[in-house]
Amino acid sequence: MYVGGIYRTIYVFVTVHHLMAAQAAAPNVRDNLIKMVGKNEQVPPGGKDNPFLQEFLDIHSRPKVVLETREHSMFNLKMDESFEFKPPIRKAPFSSTGEPWPMPAKYVSNKDKLLQLNTASFKLKILNKNCDILEDAIKRYTNLISSHVPEEHYEFIYNFDEKTRAFREHEMQDKYQHVTEMGDLEIHVYAKETEIEDKPRFPHRGILIDTSRHYIHKHVIRDVLDGMAYTKLNVLHWHMVDDNSFPYQSEVYPKLSHSFSWFGYPEIKSTCYTRNGKAVRGPIGPINPAKNETYEFMSNLFNEIFDVFPDEFVHLGGDELHDSCWATNPTITAYLEEFGNIPQVEARTSNVQNYINKAIGFYFSRLIKTLKDTAEQKQQRKNFIMWEDVLRNTEKVPSESILQVWMGQPSNVRVLNSKGYKALYSSCWYLDNIEQYPMWSKYYECDPSPYSSDAEEKGRLLGGEACLWAEFITTDTLMTMMWPRSLAPAERLWSPRNVRDIGSAARRIEEQRCRMINRGLATGHISGPDYCIRPNGEYLRKTSEHTAENKVPGVLDRVTYHS
Repeated sequence: MYVGGIYRTIYVFVTVHHLMAAQAAAPNVRDNLIKMVGKNEQVPPGGKDNPFLQEFLDIHSRPKVVLETREHSMFNLKMDESFEFKPPIRKAPFSSTGEPWPMPAKYVSNKDKLLQLNTASFKLKILNKNCDILEDAIKRYTNLISSHVPEEHYEFIYNFDEKTRAFREHEMQDKYQHVTEMGDLEIHVYAKETEIEDKPRFPHRGILIDTSRHYIHKHVIRDVLDGMAYTKLNVLHWHMVDDNSFPYQSEVYPKLSHSFSWFGYPEIKSTCYTRNGKAVRGPIGPINPAKNETYEFMSNLFNEIFDVFPDEFVHLGGDELHDSCWATNPTITAYLEEFGNIPQVEARTSNVQNYINKAIGFYFSRLIKTLKDTAEQKQQRKNFIMWEDVLRNTEKVPSESILQVWMGQPSNVRVLNSKGYKALYSSCWYLDNIEQYPMWSKYYECDPSPYSSDAEEKGRLLGGEACLWAEFITTDTLMTMMWPRSLAPAERLWSPRNVRDIGSAARRIEEQRCRMINRGLATGHISGPDYCIRPNGEYLRKTSEHTAENKVPGVLDRVTYHS
């Protein structure tokens, strides 16, 4: 039984495609289509009541269908050449079964030998060194294994023959009716006999989230961490604050998060001037590099931050600085001439950008020294990560700093290395850059290294990060934008450089997508129309065990509608 109006809408849409494909070879079929669509009447799916469909099938022989890959970005169903009707049917690759993501350094699997797992007695053992992190991980993954969902995938036969279609539907109906009428089933979990030796290619395998442009709920950030754990990503680059907002609640400077970021403290902001020398009314300009109060402010703020975040590395940013205001302010230009040896006259030339670059260099040089002194006073070791832009403006970047490439080729890594700096790479992994077709294959084929061997890159290129900027991302869309596309850079940063088979990756990434969904993570599409076998009823309990007050009602429930 079907609802006529809904079925008619779908059928008319399909027949329009039929019309475009069949009009040259079958004018009589085309005429029938025009008449049928024009009448806008309900059309049954097949049989003697639909002579059009029978005529269509008589004219066009039954096709042979294979899955083809087009430029590694689209996966389509390809019709046999003898079949005149070739509809553009898009389909994702069929999922692998029991394959890992990311691919280990050594992976040998005997598909002909299965081992039955007794989930009640199955244990994971830690050899040699142990720590609380490993013990907690063992608990999480033991729960995951005991809750394993057996998956069943079918190599569907695509066919326009109504008789065959009806037979297969009846066959599947019988099968599932038989299963549902059985009593409680004893489910056995099997694993292929597999040998794995593993190690990461790079030590730094990161992902950037941005909580300054849109509010991101903390339960979503925890989900991001779960996804990272499932894919062997180990660094969360948290772009917490920006000019848009300051969601870090500072005890030293509380107005930062109460009054539009830095504008809560106007005494450290710059005043901009017009060409006529008049002060500009309205929004206050960038941070003032010519005030000692600015650097005292930063020292006090980071004194607090260093305690809240005990990590050795702090990212200072440094990209896309818009500081033309500095060149218009006579107090700032006079200060920079006296203490930075930057002539004021350069601020009034046609090449004002050169002056601004020098001014940015002065500010960052003094800021880095200020923060280094702050850390030393606290007897803490702190080093800095910065975007590659900073080095273009000043040479006074400590040699132990790490520079991150975001708008250049891997050759930029070699340039930074030649100057004595270690590097990270992100240019090709900007997840918020959206194209019409799936981009994961581009992410997958991008290699961050300009070197031809592991020995050359070791200690020079530390790894990379996938970046998800949030100008157009919200707490409701972050996870489905991040996953499963982040799986591609995750494998590139973990697996050996010779793991490049896009066909194998296409099948394994489908399986990992379903794996993450079945573990309760909101996960988007990846290669086109596909499906995941789901457990009946509620989702598996999430390993992070979020408390009720930390959840937004309904967010996780919406995951069940993904397909």
